[in-house]
Amino acid sequence: MNELKSNTKGYVLPIVLIILMVLLCGASYYLEKSTVELKSNTKNRDYEICILIGKNAIAIGEAKIEKNSHYSGTKGNIQDENGGYYTINVFEISENQRYLEIFSQYKSYQKYFICELEISAENLETHEVTIEKNNWRMEELE
Repeated sequence: MNELKSNTKGYVLPIVLIILMVLLCGASYYLEKSTVELKSNTKNRDYEICILIGKNAIAIGEAKIEKNSHYSGTKGNIQDENGGYYTINVFEISENQRYLEIFSQYKSYQKYFICELEISAENLETHEVTIEKNNWRMEELE
């Protein structure tokens, strides 16, 4: 019969412990790296949602102006379906030009949009108009 030989020198256990330490250090490094990346992706998503809320508000403002050329904007913050808020201010520059200021907010992010519209009247009695040109841009809040 084969006899089990025991290791009397004792070098296997320290080698196994060193290998385990190296594996644990590598695993904790990759875990920390993925956690930082996840936080970065979450911040980027929140930033993109804030921009999306502003673009949605531009579309809402355009639709309201098309139905009523004398639309003056929202009276305060309106909650968006994405969980943020927006405010629309409309200024009549001339009979066929409108200037929109839009503020959007999502969590800690805030964006400011400016939109210049050129409109043409479809029905003067109902104040319905068609938007012929839309020039918008996003600016940083100061």
